[in-house]
Amino acid sequence: MTMRSEKQMLKTIFEVAKKLDIKAIAMNGSKVYSQSQDSFQDFDIVYFVDADQKQRLISNRTWLEDFGKTTIMQVPGDYEPFFLFTFLMLFEDDNRIDLGLCDLKDIAQWQKNDPIAKVLYDPQKILPTDLQTGEELYYQTKPTPTGFARVCNEFWWVSTYIVKGIIRKEFLYASDHFYNHCFQEFLKVVSYVVAAKYNYQVNLGKNHKYLFDCLSPIEITQIEKVLDFNSLAKITQALFLMQELFDSYAQQFSEATGYSYNQDEAKRVMDYTKRKLS
Repeated sequence: MTMRSEKQMLKTIFEVAKKLDIKAIAMNGSKVYSQSQDSFQDFDIVYFVDADQKQRLISNRTWLEDFGKTTIMQVPGDYEPFFLFTFLMLFEDDNRIDLGLCDLKDIAQWQKNDPIAKVLYDPQKILPTDLQTGEELYYQTKPTPTGFARVCNEFWWVSTYIVKGIIRKEFLYASDHFYNHCFQEFLKVVSYVVAAKYNYQVNLGKNHKYLFDCLSPIEITQIEKVLDFNSLAKITQALFLMQELFDSYAQQFSEATGYSYNQDEAKRVMDYTKRKLS
């Protein structure tokens, strides 16, 4: 099946809106501000409707068929209420639309929730005129000295949990603390260093997806090695490397900002790790 073009998708979005007498249409997401777009980018669309119409569209969903046949659909509002009722649709031609229904009375909340947006259709001028179209809101912010200290302490403290899990041969316990805790703190510190180099004028993306664009090939390879932890032996080596890299990045950020970094704490935990696992 041939994938519909962006022009064709927008045409369908407008045709469905006209058929339903939608009051206004807006677009959120990376299509609003991103210069580099690909076929995996979603169409984050919001239809603005009155309360009665919103309820009718939620109750009777046959109108969604006009967008095309879906491979899968998820409806978060069926499980957890939210002011924006959203249909997440992946179509058989590989396009995807995240379509939200927003009550007219919730427009201010919609803007507050996601202020980066582009108005596609608004004949009655009901949408705000001060919407943002740049990515500045997503720039990596500078942590406070306390925030940086907390990240560092969390990393070194949870490192000891990984050591315990390895010694007990509890791979799932160790790997969970490795990736879901320590590695996330590690990514924060790497992001701090990168953001400082860019004077905090850089968007590293959701889940740090653009981080590698800002790192050298050597740095990328090192982080890829950290993520090679599919056995107890490998997670041990990955932990040694991650601790070494974390310490290096933390020192860099400390030197760049003048923030305090507890190197004695870091050394004690690295010594503990080597003593227990070597």
